[in-house]
Amino acid sequence: MGFPRRSTGPQRQPSYDLGRIAPLWDTRIQSGFYTAFGRVDELVADDDDALAIIGPGEQVHLEFDAALPPLAQGWTRRFVLETHGWAKDMDLYTRDGDSIGPLPVTGKDVARRDRLNNKYNTRFASGR
Repeated sequence: MGFPRRSTGPQRQPSYDLGRIAPLWDTRIQSGFYTAFGRVDELVADDDDALAIIGPGEQVHLEFDAALPPLAQGWTRRFVLETHGWAKDMDLYTRDGDSIGPLPVTGKDVARRDRLNNKYNTRFASGR
């Protein structure tokens, strides 16, 4: 956990060196309940209103079996991760930017959303 060293490559493309992690960064934290550390498979398995809530310097680690045929010599393969999520910053013009809430809702299975959010989003941060 921490902040990877960032550099800028050609065409201002950012690059992050996960081998050089700094534990601190000049950032503020929104107040509210963040997802507890550990496995959250059930929380992120479906496109619903249940959310994995991560703060600055945190990450969600995903692994999957990519049982695919070998590539021809000189070829490379890239994976695209398509997600359904939400990002909220602390910009001056962001409504309620100092806190995680209110969380977005679409109205999908409210009981399931509440059960999963209450089970996994238990790590409170008071903000700073």
